[in-house]
Amino acid sequence: MKKLTKQWNELNIRMIKEDKYHFLTSTNYSMFYILNSYINDTKDEMILDVGAGALAFKKFLKTKFKKYFSCDLAKKEKISIDFNANALNLPIKTESIDNIFLSAVLEHTPEPFEILIEMHRVLKNYGSIIITVPHIHNIHDEPNDFYRFTNYGIKYLLEKSNFHVKKIEPVGGGLSFLSTIVSGLFLSLFSNIYGFQKLYFYINKLFVFITYKIDKILDKNKKLALGYIVFAEKKNQNLINL
Repeated sequence: MKKLTKQWNELNIRMIKEDKYHFLTSTNYSMFYILNSYINDTKDEMILDVGAGALAFKKFLKTKFKKYFSCDLAKKEKISIDFNANALNLPIKTESIDNIFLSAVLEHTPEPFEILIEMHRVLKNYGSIIITVPHIHNIHDEPNDFYRFTNYGIKYLLEKSNFHVKKIEPVGGGLSFLSTIVSGLFLSLFSNIYGFQKLYFYINKLFVFITYKIDKILDKNKKLALGYIVFAEKKNQNLINL
């Protein structure tokens, strides 16, 4: 099992810079579909990808924003992060950032509220923050895996941090969770077989698309959402302080 997990992680890293990454799993497909639907009219703005990791969203975000910057806690081999920083204490001036992208970060800190306070500090008034959090997900990156979130829980934390929540979108559902496991096993086992990679990726892409569509029909209420994408806005700090 450890060997398959290693192969899957390596495959994800290899695919991150390619469009095929969007179709690796139903989870990926759902996330990029939602993001593409809601991010508009940002061509003159910049975005800071906090906790950018392996830069899974860099290529996509660079098509949506004029400038893209990334930061992460530590340097990673063969990954070009713009600067290293702890999300709890960013080396950035107060109210200087247009937009923040915070994906798969809050579950990996024991104090998620403190990170949101720091994001609030560096954002301009009415600046936006896009957050992804898990709801149903396997334990990973041990021992730094602390939380899973409901839509109500993440909304509470954001409002407590003086953000206005504009939209919360569920990512996938019960079937997407199962199909993501299947895709991981399938591609880990077969995608390295020389000469057949294109065929296996095509089969998986078709599988992902079909399960995503079925999931939308079967799990309309998304009680088994894999996670949530949240679109929020910083309230005008000057008005809050009046």
